[in-house]
Amino acid sequence: MREMHGVISLNPYTLAIMKRYALILDKFYITDLEKELSWHLPDEFASSINADLQFLQERGIIAWLSHKSIPMNQTPEMETHMGHFRTLTEQFLNDIQAGAEDTPRPFELLDVVNDVILRGLSAKLNADGAQDTVPICRADLPSGASSNAPTSVHTVVRVAVNSLPVPDDQCAWQDILDFRTEQRDKLWAFRRFLRGLTTKAQTESEIQDDIEWTLNEYAHSMKVHNLKASQSFVDVFLIAPLEIIENLVKFNWSKLANGLLSVNKRKVELFEAEMKAAGRECAYVFDAKKKFRNSP
Repeated sequence: MREMHGVISLNPYTLAIMKRYALILDKFYITDLEKELSWHLPDEFASSINADLQFLQERGIIAWLSHKSIPMNQTPEMETHMGHFRTLTEQFLNDIQAGAEDTPRPFELLDVVNDVILRGLSAKLNADGAQDTVPICRADLPSGASSNAPTSVHTVVRVAVNSLPVPDDQCAWQDILDFRTEQRDKLWAFRRFLRGLTTKAQTESEIQDDIEWTLNEYAHSMKVHNLKASQSFVDVFLIAPLEIIENLVKFNWSKLANGLLSVNKRKVELFEAEMKAAGRECAYVFDAKKKFRNSP
């Protein structure tokens, strides 16, 4: 399975954002950019955040990356973003001189700088073509920046993440990693589906519609299958016990064995139905919503 990585900068919200992205991405590169922008972790966050970071680093989920250590490749999206940054800067300075009340705040400009650097690092990491690396940005590109075909992997992944549940603060990282391992085949299918969406020019709303439609098709199929499974449960475990007791008394082992085989057969039939269900490309999202259904 071709891996997907993310590039993100460190701040108090990084780990919360990563929990959701970790349902899709295999690994994260974390930059030290914000430390050089006079940002530091408040003491109350430091201990818990550092413990989580150590846990993830030991398991190879994160790696530290200095934005100075890797030269950045220019991409059309980066150039557009830089243009957007220059426009915001000019607006900021002009509004200050004019005394405007709706002047953009300085941190909005820093967000754009942060995103430009993340896009550059992502482009460099993608250069060898061994994996897909996406920048986890804060600001959207200006309108029209992503209009050229094909749709970028970054855009598709960002929209896809919005279809996934948000694991809450009580959700352990190990639970997310275990779920991803258990659902490896479904995750693979979902990624293939997402890559298919990158082969055509689409707006974000069209991408979202494709994902929601496919997920709805699968949810409908599973509803029908679960009804069938419930009926099978009634047949085997509510009606059969009288016959089972009779067979135990008579030592009729062959009939008992047939009953167990019948249960296993139903399980196989339901598994096959799941594999053939419409919208099965989004089965991973369906299962993630069930697993983390207590999350917002």
